[in-house]
Amino acid sequence: MDHAFQFIIDNGGINTEINYPYKAADGSCNSNKESNSAVKITGFEDVPSNSKASLLKAVSIQPVSVVLHGGDPNFQHYAGGIFTGPCDTELDHAVTAIGYGINKDGTKYWLLRTHGELAGVTMATLRCRGTLMLPMALIMRKLSLLAFLLFGALAAATSASRILPGGTSSMVKRHEEWMAQYGKGYRNAAEKAQRFEIFKSNMEHIESFNARKREYWLGRNQFTDLTNEEFNAIYLSGYKRSTSSRATPRSFRYENVSVSATNLDWRSKGAVTPIKDQGQCGACWAFSTVAATEGINQIKNGKLISLSEQELIDCDVNGQNHGCNGGLMDHAFQFIIDNGGINTEINYPYKAVDGSCNSNKESNSAVKITGFEDVPSNSEASLLKAVSIQPVSVVLHGGDPNFQHYAGGIFTSPCDTELDHAVTAIGYGINKDGTKYWLLKNSWGTSWGDHGYIKMQRDIDAAHGTDHEKAVIAGFPSIWSIGCCHFGIPHSTWRDIIDGETP
Repeated sequence: MDHAFQFIIDNGGINTEINYPYKAADGSCNSNKESNSAVKITGFEDVPSNSKASLLKAVSIQPVSVVLHGGDPNFQHYAGGIFTGPCDTELDHAVTAIGYGINKDGTKYWLLRTHGELAGVTMATLRCRGTLMLPMALIMRKLSLLAFLLFGALAAATSASRILPGGTSSMVKRHEEWMAQYGKGYRNAAEKAQRFEIFKSNMEHIESFNARKREYWLGRNQFTDLTNEEFNAIYLSGYKRSTSSRATPRSFRYENVSVSATNLDWRSKGAVTPIKDQGQCGACWAFSTVAATEGINQIKNGKLISLSEQELIDCDVNGQNHGCNGGLMDHAFQFIIDNGGINTEINYPYKAVDGSCNSNKESNSAVKITGFEDVPSNSEASLLKAVSIQPVSVVLHGGDPNFQHYAGGIFTSPCDTELDHAVTAIGYGINKDGTKYWLLKNSWGTSWGDHGYIKMQRDIDAAHGTDHEKAVIAGFPSIWSIGCCHFGIPHSTWRDIIDGETP
């Protein structure tokens, strides 16, 4: 600390936490901020060594920087009371002495402030016996401060116990509440500091976006401490483009279907199971396949059965599907056909990790399909006909930062032909202002989106031109799979699962 005090003197002072915020990492000196001093000191002084009385006098005047040994396991887990662990001359941790006292049983103690929490929120104070402090060869610098600093502002700052502005303090509280809500924890203070900065940046973006009153709105969710790059790498790796080209379908099963309803929601018809959560396993392809299969089975056989994504992850591994490392819905539909069906979620539960195929469970099929079919590419009208008959598997681009934080409304961000996430189209409709939309079921739990669902603008070809139609893929089995752009518009190929059966 003495070198740090000397730096403050030589530098002509030290800036505020607001202007030069803590990053929990080494960085390049910002000379502009460095020269903008808010507080100056004129000197510093050693407290006489091995003198409890001298240290007591110093602390009675102002907070004092102190070095102690923190390597005792009990120090690591200290929670309260007067710490009485054995002293050690191996000094390794700087704190701040902010007081002293005498306990009810007569034990004297020092009151110390440490700095293990994030963004200036101090930890519970630590008490240590004064008689044990002296053998530690404590180092103390008595500060010759300007008059307005005599209340100890500098000592607290030097030990990194920072006083935050109201807005930052509020954000820290919101981050703590968010951590509790989602059960988040971090390995150490440095990681927590890093995640706080990301959380803060995302929340500022969310609030700025929502203030502009768009067609949709954003909100915090389980992904709010992730950068968009991290989010894309973890949660948008589940759809893999086919390495072989698809043949243009010679016919479309629903070509002559007339769509009369302006709004359709397959949930209200009992053909959609509750929202599921794939976790960090890149298996959106399996969830999309299963949701479409569940839907057509209920429509054909009157039974809504939650089916097993884990079976596809574990057992459909001999082609282009690779479990948690991504796959394709059409290959998954073909696996279900070749396997003679698919098991239930209850019998073959989801684990969110790759596993070995359980052949006994694999052979115990609850639902069968007899085929699947592509929806004609670049035809939103064909997609509408398909979804009017059954839920359809869809591929879209989810890399937009607003998609990460989507919370409700009709999503209208620009299309992108980089398709990376499979979902399920379970309906469509027209908003009060006349905006048409697709209703999509996702697999990121109910904390994301509108309780796990998203509405994406449709008829984008009419609103924005045909380039948007080139960003979608779709198909159906008497269960389906489709691909679409950010707005859920068909631009490539669709699949329909043709005739669902229940043995």
